[in-house]
Amino acid sequence: MLVLAIILNIFMGVYAQSVSGTWTFSNGNFPITMLLLDSGTGELQGMPIRYKAENGMLTIDDGVQPVIYDYKLGQNTLTLSGGNLQVAVTFSKPGVNISSNVSNAPNTQNNTQINQPVAATNQQTGNMSNMAGNNDASPGSGSELSGIWEGQQGKIIFYPDGLLLYNGTSYNYTSYGNSLTITGTDGSVTFNCNLKGIQLTLSQNANSAVYSKTGDIRPDRVDPQLVGKWCMITSSYNSYSGGGSSREECITLNANGTYEYFYSGSVSAYTVDKSAYGGTGSQDNDRGIWKTDGETILSVSQTTGKTSRYSLLKQNEQNGDPAIVIGGRKFVTAYNRPRW
Repeated sequence: MLVLAIILNIFMGVYAQSVSGTWTFSNGNFPITMLLLDSGTGELQGMPIRYKAENGMLTIDDGVQPVIYDYKLGQNTLTLSGGNLQVAVTFSKPGVNISSNVSNAPNTQNNTQINQPVAATNQQTGNMSNMAGNNDASPGSGSELSGIWEGQQGKIIFYPDGLLLYNGTSYNYTSYGNSLTITGTDGSVTFNCNLKGIQLTLSQNANSAVYSKTGDIRPDRVDPQLVGKWCMITSSYNSYSGGGSSREECITLNANGTYEYFYSGSVSAYTVDKSAYGGTGSQDNDRGIWKTDGETILSVSQTTGKTSRYSLLKQNEQNGDPAIVIGGRKFVTAYNRPRW
């Protein structure tokens, strides 16, 4: 009986500490799946990894750079913190519903990174009002509105997570009763909303516009045309004013669905006779997972665990270099590649 008790205690201790299994994390509509096998190998979003769980620390090696996390194992949850995470992230077993997968810790990440909150970019509320041009049915919820709608005023794409694109510019929206509220950086505009089948009528004051549903949102995928390194580089220098500034911001979109983000900026100043000099600099980086539906680009930050969606446009520079505009911010190809 003593030997049996010792064996059971050893078995229960090993079982209680085992992190093996399939774990999922979802913050929005883009889940992350992590498979940890007893052999110390596994997968993260389909990419092979090796891992080691020891003394409350979980080391995950994706073949690029090992990252060490603190972990807490619950009955059906696995919470990771530390490492390259600024907030704790909780994974759960498939089919287990937990109230929140991300802690409420503040996000101190540089707000220029790819996972910054989705918002309209430099648009006035007057542009939002144009949706209704120069009520016997209630409007749809986010899921009912989800899809591509076109009318004389242009094209609106509603995403079920509360993001919409109006003629390529991103806004946030909420619907309640017969009201649809569109929010941008300069405020909010509320419309009367009438949804009948595939016809959507938006009204404001004496103006109204009719949109017809022309299609559903395309599924997110890795677009090979976007794979590569994209940069935004600016610099200024003036010997008369005594200083200058430089800024480099690059996003690398990999073919395996991962991305790397890097930011570096500096400012310098000196007196005219150069007897005194001063300067400052900063750096930031992030990595994660990306996909696109052609109209937007979706990112899941490995640093914060945050899921974000941005408007996406393809443009060509005057010299023919292709560029992508993510959330209103232009990044030009870092390597030679054909124009769009």
